[in-house]
Amino acid sequence: MKKLQEIVRVVGRKRLRRIEVFNEAGGGTNRSSLYYRFYRGIKEQKYTTDEEAARDLCGTDPTDKKYLMLKSRVRARLINTLFFLDQTTTRYEAALYKCNRNLVAAKFLLQGNARYTATSMLRSTYNEAEKYGLTAIAIDCLRHLRYGASLNGQEALYRQYNERFKELQRILAAEDLAEGYYQEITLPFARSSANIPQLSQTAFAHLQEIEELRSNLSSFNLELQYFRLRIMAHQIATHYREVLAAAEEGEAFLKEHADFVQQIRFGEFAFYKMAALLHLGEYEKGKSLANRSLNYYPEGSLNWMLFLEYYFLLCMHTGNYDKAAEVYKKVTEHPRFEMMNQVRKEKWKIFEAFLTYMMQDVLQSDNGQFTQKFKVWKFMNEVPIFSRDKRGLNIAILVLQVLFLLDRGDFDGIIQRAEALKVYASRYLKQDENFRSNCFLKMVLLMEKKDFNYERTRKTSEKYYHKLQTSRFDYKHGSLATLEIIPYEHLWQTILEKLRRQSYSG
Repeated sequence: MKKLQEIVRVVGRKRLRRIEVFNEAGGGTNRSSLYYRFYRGIKEQKYTTDEEAARDLCGTDPTDKKYLMLKSRVRARLINTLFFLDQTTTRYEAALYKCNRNLVAAKFLLQGNARYTATSMLRSTYNEAEKYGLTAIAIDCLRHLRYGASLNGQEALYRQYNERFKELQRILAAEDLAEGYYQEITLPFARSSANIPQLSQTAFAHLQEIEELRSNLSSFNLELQYFRLRIMAHQIATHYREVLAAAEEGEAFLKEHADFVQQIRFGEFAFYKMAALLHLGEYEKGKSLANRSLNYYPEGSLNWMLFLEYYFLLCMHTGNYDKAAEVYKKVTEHPRFEMMNQVRKEKWKIFEAFLTYMMQDVLQSDNGQFTQKFKVWKFMNEVPIFSRDKRGLNIAILVLQVLFLLDRGDFDGIIQRAEALKVYASRYLKQDENFRSNCFLKMVLLMEKKDFNYERTRKTSEKYYHKLQTSRFDYKHGSLATLEIIPYEHLWQTILEKLRRQSYSG
């Protein structure tokens, strides 16, 4: 009763404001109100800009006071709602939410001089934080508990809290260091997909430092950051077998710590594994991984679609075009596909074009209908839509143009595009990240230069083909410049075979 009395005393000192929240269950919620319409409009992506919301809800522009007041009040209700969410997620996420909420409540009680209740709440919150490896929250709890022990002259308790406080500070410093190193290594890829030579050396130096720290400290978060950093270091160095091994060890580590399990973490390691399998060309393992891992991502979510993008590319790279067609349809027929940004949708349109091209000669099962639905020349006429991104999708588009024109025997059409290919290669394709694309476009230009003669084209392109064979395909998510829907080596053999057939038939 003493705890309840203290809480009532603190609450009773202040006037209780009306708590306005959004209730999905509908209880006490006026669903016809502007507030609720605004909320639902944002949730259902009816409103993606202030202009749309202001016009529909208030009949004004976004700078009007009426709209600004509505927006401010909706924001306030949303913040209120955060404190009443139903935490029916994983045990870890529920514990994180509960610890953060109770820590804030304990601080309010301390501010209201309800120290007896606050101390009890801080102890239970600290124990929960320790159990789930919430180091920063545990430290915050200990800071207040230590102070309370000193006020009460509890020397033994004070020393106990103080000793653990210092231990957790060392653990938190190591966790923060590892997380900072991981962010430092991933930061450059937010701006450019190009490999930075010195970055690999830096990543492995950071990794060695964290390995030394983890040998003396026990921390779930430190171990998790270690696996993430290890994966990134090997990924930058294109050690894909090591990436796969590190991701599998990380997954095993998660399984050993059931209390810490989060689907998003399993999904992260599965994503790294699929990327590694793509570069290793291991289709059967990729197929098995996809069957096991898709439930880690909410269906239709961005991560779900990104995971399937890697699986689609693996299918294409290994010649499993039937399965690629299934993956393509799974993604593009999902209702949320239309909500993706334009570049992502255009990428899948180009995926469709390559898939159609490769399936023309190997129509299998029911997917023979797949190629009949694709309108080649409609796609060719839509090319200007895609040509805005000179650094990425254009490479794939230019290649597709040549492939479809070659199929028709339209050598004049290819000749007309030859100059554009030369300009594009010299202007946009750098030697580093676009090395393979540069080699391939030069081979295509050689075909035109040698008058589409099979034998002369084959002989003069051998040096570039050798360069392709000795350079590593390295696609990182978001890097349109290094995207190869079909490996250039395979694609060139397909082109040569087309030239050989046409030469023979001519």
